[in-house]
Amino acid sequence: MCVLSRIVIAANGYADRVTVLQGDASHMQLPGNILADVLISEWMGFYLLHESMLDAVVAARDRLLRPGAAMFPSTATLSACPVALKEYCAHNFDFWNDVCGFDMSAVASVARQKCLSSPEVITLPKNALLAQPQQLLSIDLQYVNADDVSTVMSSLEFVVTRNEVMHGFALWFDVSFDGRSPVTLDTSPLSPPTHWQQTVVMFPDALLVNRDSVVQCRMLLQRAEVNRRQYNITVEMIEIDNDDDEDDDESMNSVSTKQMIKDAMNKVI
Repeated sequence: MCVLSRIVIAANGYADRVTVLQGDASHMQLPGNILADVLISEWMGFYLLHESMLDAVVAARDRLLRPGAAMFPSTATLSACPVALKEYCAHNFDFWNDVCGFDMSAVASVARQKCLSSPEVITLPKNALLAQPQQLLSIDLQYVNADDVSTVMSSLEFVVTRNEVMHGFALWFDVSFDGRSPVTLDTSPLSPPTHWQQTVVMFPDALLVNRDSVVQCRMLLQRAEVNRRQYNITVEMIEIDNDDDEDDDESMNSVSTKQMIKDAMNKVI
């Protein structure tokens, strides 16, 4: 890659002004111990943190940048939202119930268990969202430390926008590049698709939700002990008092739901 970079630089007439250094940014030192004015890095992973290189970026920032230097991207946020996955479930699970007259539902069972064993990285349509997305994490690359994202926990509340079947929660991120002409890279379902797509944590069983009902949960993202570039994701539903609901059949059974999701959502992607 460095050889190719040098060829491209020379082909465009910048060989006398651009120096290519090859090495690990966490340990590299600039010539003459000079300090840099800008650090640019594409460190983001699925749901921002999965296999991200943020640790290396922080180390390079602290060693190589002068005070007041620019970081690109400058800030990052992680968002979450409850989602309906009817088309996805129909294509990946229901399809197997009748394949040219053959009952292959056993395949559907295996496919469903695979989805429950780890989050799915897929591209969601806009209409999959069941509420206004909420922010789970926000970081400023000028000041964040690696320990700041070792454990991410937040209580979130969503107001459902329509009567629907809720299959789980989706996670995605956006990063902003500050400056005279700010730019934001948004990986949400409301923006053009990217290779990061969206990360979906699916429930073992779908839940019926009503328009204007409130879905509350606690989300915990914790760095894995064995592979420090992976995270355990836990979603715990918070009990909601449904005594005032006129139709108990259409309301969430919050006690059983809380236990079901807490037990099932410890996943490593």
